[in-house]
Amino acid sequence: MGMKKIRVAMLGSYLKPGGVAVHTQKLAKYLSYREDIELYIITIGNKHRQFKKDNLNIHEINESLPFPFSIPTLVWFLRSKIIEINPDIVHAQGSSFPYSTVAAFFQNKYPTLLTVHGIVAKELVFHRGFNFILGALLHKPNERYVLSKISNIIVCSPKMKDLVANITNSKIHVIPNGIDFEDIRNVQPDKSIKHPSILYVGRLHKIKGIDVLLNAVPKLMEKMQHLHIYITGSGPEEGNLKKLVKTLNIEENVKFLGFASNGQKYPYYKSADVCVFPSIYETFGIVLLEAMALGKPIVASNVGGIPFLVEHGKNGLLFDCGNVEDLAEKTRILLENKELREKMGKTGKEMVKKFSWENIAERTIAVYKEILSKRNQ
Repeated sequence: MGMKKIRVAMLGSYLKPGGVAVHTQKLAKYLSYREDIELYIITIGNKHRQFKKDNLNIHEINESLPFPFSIPTLVWFLRSKIIEINPDIVHAQGSSFPYSTVAAFFQNKYPTLLTVHGIVAKELVFHRGFNFILGALLHKPNERYVLSKISNIIVCSPKMKDLVANITNSKIHVIPNGIDFEDIRNVQPDKSIKHPSILYVGRLHKIKGIDVLLNAVPKLMEKMQHLHIYITGSGPEEGNLKKLVKTLNIEENVKFLGFASNGQKYPYYKSADVCVFPSIYETFGIVLLEAMALGKPIVASNVGGIPFLVEHGKNGLLFDCGNVEDLAEKTRILLENKELREKMGKTGKEMVKKFSWENIAERTIAVYKEILSKRNQ
């Protein structure tokens, strides 16, 4: 007789772009390889359909009406899909509405788990306009509700655990994000990257502190006129950042590469001398793992989950968040010392091995089993 599989209904963004969707895709991929897991993804998209992808069963719900008019139908469809699947465990990705909300409704019927990727209440100050209103009126109260209802929560770093522990009495498990080593196995450098070079990868958003990096460029150029800065990504701050580049008179040195898929950005990492991540707030930072996996030294701000990944002096240098002089100083140290760059890059490559998605999937299943055994006591 074969082993009984754990039926998991995973609710979350899967088909749309964004960090939560990437996390869900990768975790789902590695869970679906397992003999002991039967995985169902329930996600909102543009069609109403059910399809299989390798070992995954994907239920896509069509967001037919514009938000917020779609709320009742989305909640109803998510609810019906869970009942149809009748899982052993409901696992919601992200504390935003509606995935986490529907999971919380089922707290008493099925064992429920929530992975928190960021704290809406914390991030709200970085949003403007419609996103701010939506966050304040819907996502923030929803976050408080789900964190109080769902009794098992996964966070990606010890710093996040501290933040979440202030809001809830639920049991908190720390499982980091992962990196897919299959994706980077045969990456070749991008020939267009010139040296000495600094690379930033991520959203062009206020929260990412890219202006701090740009303001540090003139200071770095006092000793290195031929410096090349590559900004990869897209987002609401693009216009402001380009204006800043003009104001600082560094247009010759800064290149905006636009949004890059994994296939495009990995060669950039491989080619750059130093990767800089100047975030003002960061719960984890998958981009840091990517840079480490491709053997690059990192300069990053000492906030949130970043010190969990960057050990100062080992695989990179931490600078005082928002401090332009400190960022310039730390980056200069690495740009001027090839031997140090290589040493830190090597250390990072070694450190990142423990963040494989196989390992993350294994630890997630251990949480599933712990929850189920408690439920059955």
